[in-house]
Order: sequence, then structure tokens, then C-alpha cells
Amino acid sequence: MRPATGSDAVDAIIYAAHRIRITTGAALREHGLSLSSLKLLRALAEGDRSMREVSQALHVSPRTITDMIDGLEARGLVARCPHPSDRRVTRLHLTEAGTHELAGASTEAERVAATAVSALDQREQHTLRTLLARVCVPAAQPQDCPPPAGYLPVLSESDSSDSICSAMAMEAVAAGEGALRMAVTGPIR
Repeated sequence: MRPATGSDAVDAIIYAAHRIRITTGAALREHGLSLSSLKLLRALAEGDRSMREVSQALHVSPRTITDMIDGLEARGLVARCPHPSDRRVTRLHLTEAGTHELAGASTEAERVAATAVSALDQREQHTLRTLLARVCVPAAQPQDCPPPAGYLPVLSESDSSDSICSAMAMEAVAAGEGALRMAVTGPIR
């Protein structure tokens, strides 16, 4: 069912994001992952992190992170390790199996993302990125909806970087940036 926000444009953005999320989620389930767990593995691919750091990076409650880590650890994708100087802190480490699973799942997410925009030529994809970068949620503050890593909006001189808060960028942050970032912004060149 399509959303009914009162704006055909907003409904189209939400519906497109929903279709991409559903398709990406189905592809990731074949790897035993969700969009959130893919994002968590990507965060750990950058280096070991504490539970708190992962929670903050993913904008997810610590309890949710604990549940996610329990499942990933049981599968041997993530390991809990002691902090070298603070025994109160547990570090999370991406295992070799986790690295392998991340590679396969990322390939699937990127395939879905490429398919999602395959009907658009390069010029149309650029136009889409430009327009979506200008979509703003006035009630939200820019710091409440930071764009995902690697997202580079195309701004005109009249655009204020403080007012840019793309609905799709917020969706990507909330749902797992990989597939949605690729679908909305394309790979950064």
C-alpha cells in the first residue's frame, strides 16, 4: 500500500525507499543478515569499536546492538574482545568469516541498488540526486539527520548546507546506508 502523506512527491520518495528496502532486505536474508546488521558489519570493517561507539554510529539503542551482536557472534562473524586499557569496555572485532560474509552481502546490496536505478540514465540519476539533496524536513535539525558516509549532495550556490536534510539520507541512516546510499546517490567517483 502506498503512503498517504498528502504530498504525491513525498509519497513517491517513501514508496521508492520502501521498495528498495524490501528488495535489499530479501537479498540480505539469503546471507542471514538485515540492513542493520550489514551496516554494523561495515562499521566494524573500519576497525574495532566499542559497543557504545557502534550504538552511536548506527543511531541504535545499546540494547538493540547487544541483541545484534549476540546473533552475529553466534555465527562467528563478530567477536567480543577486552579493551586494552579499560576493562569496563568491550571491543567488537569483525572476524575473518565476518569479512567474507560482508563482502558477499555487500555485493548483493550493490546489485539491488544498481537494479533500482537501472531504468535511469546517468543524467537522470544526477538529476534525482540533485533533487533529493534539496528535500528537507523542516521540523528536524540538520544534526538530527546527517547524511550517510560518502553522500555528497549536489548543491547550487543558493542552497544552504545547513538546510539540506534529505528524506532518503535519513532513511539510509536509519535502515542501513549501503543499498539506499547507492540507490540514491550512486557510487562516489
